Amino acid sequence: MEQEEYTKEEIDWSYIQFVDNQEILDLIEKKPGGIIALLDETCMLRNSTHETFAEKLYQKFKDNPHFSKPKFSRSDFTIHHYAGNQQLQSLLETLSATEPHYIRCIKPNNVLKPGIFENSNVLQQLRCGGVLEAIRISCLGYPTRRTFYEFVNRFGILQPKVLGRSHNEVTAAKMLLDKANLTGYQSGLRGMGARIKLHFKRQTKAAVIIQSHCRCYLARSQYVRLMKATIAAQCGWRRRVARRELRNLKMAAKETGALQAAKSKLEKEVEELTWRLQLEKRIRADMEEAKTQENKKLQLQLQELQLQLKDTKDLLKREHEAAKEASEKAAAVPEILADTARVNDLTSENERLKVLVASFEEKLQKTEQKFEETEKAREELLNKATDAESKINELKNTMQRIWVMEAYILMNSEGRPVAAITIYKCLLHWRVFETDKTNVFDRLIQIFGSAMQKQDNNADLAYWLSNSSSLLIILQKSLKPPGSSVTTPMKRPQTQTSFLGRMVFRASNITVDMDLVRQVEAKYPALLFKQQLTAFVEGLYGMIRDNVKKEISSVLSLVIQVTPSIESHPQAPRNAKAGLITDQGSYWQMIVNHLNDLLKILQENCVPTIFARKIFTQIFSFINAHLLNSLLARRECCSFSNGEYVKQGLDELESWCTQAKPEVIFKKFRISYDEIINDLCPVLSVQQIYKICTQYWDDKYNTESVCEEVLDEMKKLVNEGSASDNTFLLDEEISMPLSLEEIASSMDAKDFQNVSPPQELLDNAVFQFLRS
Repeated sequence: MEQEEYTKEEIDWSYIQFVDNQEILDLIEKKPGGIIALLDETCMLRNSTHETFAEKLYQKFKDNPHFSKPKFSRSDFTIHHYAGNQQLQSLLETLSATEPHYIRCIKPNNVLKPGIFENSNVLQQLRCGGVLEAIRISCLGYPTRRTFYEFVNRFGILQPKVLGRSHNEVTAAKMLLDKANLTGYQSGLRGMGARIKLHFKRQTKAAVIIQSHCRCYLARSQYVRLMKATIAAQCGWRRRVARRELRNLKMAAKETGALQAAKSKLEKEVEELTWRLQLEKRIRADMEEAKTQENKKLQLQLQELQLQLKDTKDLLKREHEAAKEASEKAAAVPEILADTARVNDLTSENERLKVLVASFEEKLQKTEQKFEETEKAREELLNKATDAESKINELKNTMQRIWVMEAYILMNSEGRPVAAITIYKCLLHWRVFETDKTNVFDRLIQIFGSAMQKQDNNADLAYWLSNSSSLLIILQKSLKPPGSSVTTPMKRPQTQTSFLGRMVFRASNITVDMDLVRQVEAKYPALLFKQQLTAFVEGLYGMIRDNVKKEISSVLSLVIQVTPSIESHPQAPRNAKAGLITDQGSYWQMIVNHLNDLLKILQENCVPTIFARKIFTQIFSFINAHLLNSLLARRECCSFSNGEYVKQGLDELESWCTQAKPEVIFKKFRISYDEIINDLCPVLSVQQIYKICTQYWDDKYNTESVCEEVLDEMKKLVNEGSASDNTFLLDEEISMPLSLEEIASSMDAKDFQNVSPPQELLDNAVFQFLRS
């Protein structure tokens, strides 16, 4: 209809031909000779079947290109239609289940499965349905049409002189169009026809105005929300700082109370041990007195038994002699019989006395045995009382030493790890590493752990990192697990079995080799202390790193936010641009100041170089990831001027990061893919380079980006590797682990030979061994 209208108006128009489906229509409905006509004819015959109908079709249309017969069927046939291979019955069932108003069936694929879209098949269906031709007519046609009279009345105000002259409507309309220098129109018999481009320009201009007002409203709303959020964040942060300060004050008061409580507890233990000693002394005196009285009673009984035994023996002897004399003097038989009876009586009496003597001897042996056991128990009680008294004295000496060492453990001399060396020498001298049970390591871990409560003070964290890492390195070189071969510089003398006894043994005449590092066979408490110290070092290292990252991240966000705000507008005043550059320079200087402060703190506290190197490596990795992610994630930041600002800031960090390389150059449209991958950006991935190339815009010189061929090649590689590489951003929270062997190999124990303990400890008589 549209093309017929152009033909009637005699408009210059190239006729667009539609795909003709007349051959398929003739095959189906032609009379006579069509499929429907043959079906009607077959239905009129009585003996006809679907097989006879199929034979007629095979004979009639065997040469028709749109008709085909399957190989393994005698009654099926196929009509090659643009819709593809589809049963008409199933299509009608689907349509009858709905209430369609307009039907245009488009099959996405031939296998009838979801998620599959065949471009060529769908394009063929659109082409056969005439959709593409209708779109071409809509694009190339003249949808805006006015009569000459309507056109002159509507647009005559643009050229009043044309209306003042005596021209007909056709000539006046042509003169108006010539004056306006417009194209894309044609003049017909009854009116003017204009293409949709002019109407599109008017709609585009109106849309731009509406969008500008909408964006202005959204930007204003976002600014108001950002300002409110900033005020809320400031209030929250100030509240957090105040709470932290209050918590620190409470913690300091709590620590003071804990020390006082520990001191009171130790004093109570000393009093309790003293009371127990006095009680044991009284019990010992009472037991000695009771044993003395019992011994006296037993001695009296023994003397009585001995006297009875002596009397019995004398009696037996006298009776025996009397019996002998009587037997000699007896002469008569009656006297002999009487003497015999008397002898038998005496014999039985003698046996009875022997049994009595044996019982007395057994009782005497039991009494002597009980007396010996009582003497042994008395000696054991005396030994226990002596050991308890010595332990009390040793405990008092140990408490005094720990108090003195705790008073001076926080002292440092010229940034050297004095606390670590002093602790190690004391533990080595007291032979704490060789004890099976001790509370000294728990006390040291408690002292070290109190330092981790001040998480925001990098100076305190660096001091404890220096001392704890130095002590850990010395322990790694000194301690050996049980059962391993240990080389000692001298023969170890026999010492006390308890830890307190070994500490008291320092006053003996045997001298101890006080070399800084000596191999010691460590027990379980010492090995556990080394593991706890390792975890403590890792915690301090992570706290310092995270504190510096937190300080730098806020400044980096300001650097990225401030750069594109003014320079992107060419008409911005020069003083505004100069202020922008000054603000950004101050932000980069703040980052340099943070790095200088950190380096100064690490140097003043003599932190091992391996920790400093790892900390700065992770900080620079964080800066690198943060800047690159900002360029990739935000299109307004990926500009030429922003790249210049970032490069100027990186130049200020040249002393810290000497491997910086510029990523922005001129004449980018002449660069090939191999040059980008191998020469310009060998470190970046294909996804990251493609993201930069597509988002880049030159707001200063208006230069072109990379050519389309290079972008197409990179896009293919990105699509091929999309399954494995799901992101183009860098990880800002990357961590670099430290091994104990790496820390120990980076330092030498000889570096601590010249470190001397504080003079206050050397002047103390208890710590005189530190002078050696």
